[in-house]
Amino acid sequence: MGIARAVEGLDGIVPSPGPMFRLSVVVAIVGATAFLIWLARVMTEWGIGDGLLLLFAAPFVAHLPYDAAYGVEIFRTGLAPAWVPLALAALVVAAFALLIAATRTTGADNRLDIWPPLIGTFVFQWLIVFFHLDDHDAPPTALWLLVLLAAQAGLIWLFASWRGRAQPTDALPLGAEILVCSGALALSLVLGAGGPMSGCWLILCVAAGLSVASGKAQVDGGLSGPTPTA
Repeated sequence: MGIARAVEGLDGIVPSPGPMFRLSVVVAIVGATAFLIWLARVMTEWGIGDGLLLLFAAPFVAHLPYDAAYGVEIFRTGLAPAWVPLALAALVVAAFALLIAATRTTGADNRLDIWPPLIGTFVFQWLIVFFHLDDHDAPPTALWLLVLLAAQAGLIWLFASWRGRAQPTDALPLGAEILVCSGALALSLVLGAGGPMSGCWLILCVAAGLSVASGKAQVDGGLSGPTPTA
């Protein structure tokens, strides 16, 4: 209802504002959400993979060719130094290698759980904006960068503990997720490349790929636990 009221407040957008328009917006949003939930469950039950993770990851995977072309274009036109797209490419390669290696080590419950890094990084960004901690044009000092990295890592660990995924047997996958998120945050703060959430999207894409390869996706889309490894 709030979305409908906000759209009605825009000039010339809604030809016939009123209760019927608001009701149609609510019905459309609820219907689309129900369809996506049904689609995710169907994908999971058919063994395609973790349906919820696949729906989350699909937009980012589809956007990868555009991102790659954009990186090549800004390098070709001189808008950014050559090492910026190279740094992003290195982050992607290192993230995939680290996350997959963490799920391949024997002797532990090495499954990726996307929710601690996703929620932890989101809360971290909200705190940064709320307390105006990013109101500066110059790159952060080394000490301030370490403080921010430690704060993000602490929030990820806190949410992992809340989900029961901070046990010694979870050290490898959780550590890999924290390193990936820290690398993405450092690149965004120091080089202005990517964004703080880039690490989460990389983890999400790897987790979705592993769910497809494993054939052991959970029927709740991973909401109750981590994503099985292949």
